[in-house]
Amino acid sequence: MHGRKWRDAGQWFSYRLNAKSAGPLELIVTYYGDERHRAFDLVVNDRVLATVKLTGGQRDRFNDVSYAIPADLLKAAKDGTLTVKFVAADGSRTASIFGVRLVRAEAAKK
Repeated sequence: MHGRKWRDAGQWFSYRLNAKSAGPLELIVTYYGDERHRAFDLVVNDRVLATVKLTGGQRDRFNDVSYAIPADLLKAAKDGTLTVKFVAADGSRTASIFGVRLVRAEAAKK
């Protein structure tokens, strides 16, 4: 879409991300702004971090959304990695995901 690749699913998919950076981290997820009728859970290391429902309305835009990673999830991360899972709600699909990355919390605000 608009020259960018994406991933979505009718059930779930996941990524393993390196979380060995010092300090608080945020997960940045890139969504397409006009995607509608998509409902899913964003799960990090088996904990629901957010329940997301997309309603669209921003045609031809991509939106980066930040999610703070709780400190206890970072401390409990095995081998310094986080498993980020997108789980579709019943009767829905996940969003089309155009990007997933971890950044230091301070860097996300710049």
